[in-house]
Amino acid sequence: MLAVALQDVRLGPGDRFVELGACTGYLCAVAAELTGRQANGVEIDRELARDAAPRLAAIGADVHLVVRDGLRGLPDGPWDAIAASFAVRRIPAAWLHRLAPGGRLRTTITTGAPGWHATALVHRDEAGALSGRLAGERWGHVPDRVGGWIPLPNAPVGTG
Repeated sequence: MLAVALQDVRLGPGDRFVELGACTGYLCAVAAELTGRQANGVEIDRELARDAAPRLAAIGADVHLVVRDGLRGLPDGPWDAIAASFAVRRIPAAWLHRLAPGGRLRTTITTGAPGWHATALVHRDEAGALSGRLAGERWGHVPDRVGGWIPLPNAPVGTG
């Protein structure tokens, strides 16, 4: 999934890249190598970000991780490429506002139902207009921590 995400956002030399839901920072490390500049990651889980930082430094990856909820906003941009490594029910307006002219955004869209995913690819043209494509997928990222999966019944099915 990480390789496909990088292909979809078409990283090139000098691109400013941010990943939302950066976890270990692996995608950011690859992006830094491809762009030749620092890649940025946003991770909501403080422990994941704390554990990733020394590992990334040990391999010489030029990655800057910040701990915050990526749904609530991005580090200052603009960004040439944004990749979300979690699924959302809708693309937050804050992500679109930080997308640079010529920028690309990729995220998984979900209804919350297990097994239903789509990939959203958004492009901002040089004039600032947004366009996009939504493609059904057999697989995708897990939902953000806010939306979660479909609510399960309180009692096991078939009882009571």
